[in-house]
Amino acid sequence: MNCLKEICENYNNALNDIFGNNRITFDVCHDNRDFVIRGWEREILKAIIKFHKEKYNVYWSFRETMFGKYIISDVNQIINHCKIPCFNDFEKYYKFEYLHRMNTILDGIVDSSKKIKILEIKDNKYPDIIKDNKVDFDRYKELRNEIDKIIYI
Repeated sequence: MNCLKEICENYNNALNDIFGNNRITFDVCHDNRDFVIRGWEREILKAIIKFHKEKYNVYWSFRETMFGKYIISDVNQIINHCKIPCFNDFEKYYKFEYLHRMNTILDGIVDSSKKIKILEIKDNKYPDIIKDNKVDFDRYKELRNEIDKIIYI
């Protein structure tokens, strides 16, 4: 059990270093059989799925409910392949998911005035969120909050 707690602490620290505190949480569930990563931002979770699959051959399952989004993986996969978190080169996976998510959001907006407003904010206020596979996660979160305000108001 101490090993699982240590893995959770290490992953939470690594994820907090990347995304800021408490945007993503790493925990153990299902009577210590699975690890779960919870968060509200689909693109972060999907980037972690692709990153771990390609780098460590670890598979995660994505779920989305009315209570939030999460990914789940067997405890033994993490213990055997990537017990110590390393997210070197993670930005390129996140960049792909970020661009895919932005396109999905824009494609789903029917109201052209909202779409134009979002594109103006994205291009004029946040043109440098992604540069050379480096992601400014704090500025991205600000952009997402502004987009959500436009879409849901």
